[in-house]
Amino acid sequence: MKFELLLPGATYFGAGEIARIGALASSLGKKALLVTGWGSLEGSGRFKGILRNLDSHGIAIERFRLEKEPGLGEVAATATMARSFKADMVIAVGGGSAIDLAKATAAMARNGGQVKDYLEGVGKGAILDSSPLPVIAVPTTAGTGSEATRNAVIGSAKDGFKKSLRDYRLLPRISIIDPELTVSCPPDVTAATGMDALTQLIEALTSRNATEPISSLALSGIKAAAQGLPRAVSKGDDLEARGMMSYASYFSGVALSHAGLGAVHALASPLGGLFGVPHTKACAILLPPVTKANILALEQARGSKNGLDAYNRVEEAIGESIADFCGKFTFPKLGDYGIQHTDLEKIVQGASSGSLKTNPVDLGHSELVELLRSVL
Repeated sequence: MKFELLLPGATYFGAGEIARIGALASSLGKKALLVTGWGSLEGSGRFKGILRNLDSHGIAIERFRLEKEPGLGEVAATATMARSFKADMVIAVGGGSAIDLAKATAAMARNGGQVKDYLEGVGKGAILDSSPLPVIAVPTTAGTGSEATRNAVIGSAKDGFKKSLRDYRLLPRISIIDPELTVSCPPDVTAATGMDALTQLIEALTSRNATEPISSLALSGIKAAAQGLPRAVSKGDDLEARGMMSYASYFSGVALSHAGLGAVHALASPLGGLFGVPHTKACAILLPPVTKANILALEQARGSKNGLDAYNRVEEAIGESIADFCGKFTFPKLGDYGIQHTDLEKIVQGASSGSLKTNPVDLGHSELVELLRSVL
């Protein structure tokens, strides 16, 4: 047996763990660039508690508020802020977008050039010469698993892409995962981010690169998501359900980092880059039709010989079919984002080749077009 396991430097998981943030930050320095979103946490009062905690431990803060998924301009701005402030660390308190921006900022604060130079598929193949600033990741949603990954997804609406800056040194130095911080997350966001986590777990488990240790972690996360997501959506203050989803999100990040993803994420990339479809919504929309296409192809003896067994393990863990589980939630169609039949070819052409390579079966161009058409 061979496998690798790369994790954040330290992970603190559980209700109330956010109380550690000041002490943990003080072990890294005295000045932090704080990256946050504009989400519901700030209105809950918990954010003020985080600021007081940092201040009580002598941590000076320079703050950047992210209004959208991170792009080239945001990375340039925050990297300049971090250098000017002479930040010792970058702290992210927010969803996956805030954490991704924090990781990219930490890298570019210590490296020259533009972040695009380092992005997979569109850059110059540049490598980070200097280690990034240490990152403390504090997720306030449960979905992307960015608190456990070694990449940062950065987009460009102008150029129509969303690509990764990837380096093992982008793993957060510290991840603080406190389910209480996700309680204020509204039902629609809870559902969409939860489906992102579930998709990542399923795609990692069914990936051609899955190993038994990663599959075991993914299965554990799938079971947690299957139990926790309906409850967290219907009753946001169900802390046990919130904990299940935070658990699922974290291990979805661990799983995808080691096993890769599949056709859902391959198609989600151009949907976001070309049409601005939020990543979480793209995953929620695409999971059922991609699952259907994969299983049909696997039943025709195409692709991974373990693929069907992997899907059986997924549905056994969920307790019902993937389609039936997804049917519990309501999400928009691709057409709601202005996508038309004439756009489908362009979307497929822009699909991430890396995620297609780890999909359990090679789906042809026409198959990808047709599954997109089914959710138009």
